[in-house]
Amino acid sequence: MKPKVFMTNYFGQVTSKKNNKVISINKKTGRPFVRTNDLAKAQEREMIFTFKDDFILQELKHEWFENRRIEVIVEIWNKDDRKHDLDNQVSTILDALVKAKIIPDDSQHTVKKVTCEYKGIDKEDPRAEITVYALN
Repeated sequence: MKPKVFMTNYFGQVTSKKNNKVISINKKTGRPFVRTNDLAKAQEREMIFTFKDDFILQELKHEWFENRRIEVIVEIWNKDDRKHDLDNQVSTILDALVKAKIIPDDSQHTVKKVTCEYKGIDKEDPRAEITVYALN
């Protein structure tokens, strides 16, 4: 049996949630706390929507990725030559795949292999191309 495959793209510069934190004040207690900034949250919502939409268009079933080992391949094109942490970009993508309910979780029990390749600079079309395999 061939592994099931889900392929999707995120068009835009992938930002790291880890590197986009702000300090806010809890309105009830008055105590400060650290949270992800609004720009990173908006990007995550956009990723989740895109991933869900592509999943439906590919007529896939969530059961294909449940109770299976998963391999994720991510190829990233950045908009500029600034330093971007690839591992943080991949972490953002994995979190969105989980929140979109494409994969059940991103722990080592489920995701057995993650491959990330930096493909270069594309000023006009920064993006991430993501492929998810449900292995036997």
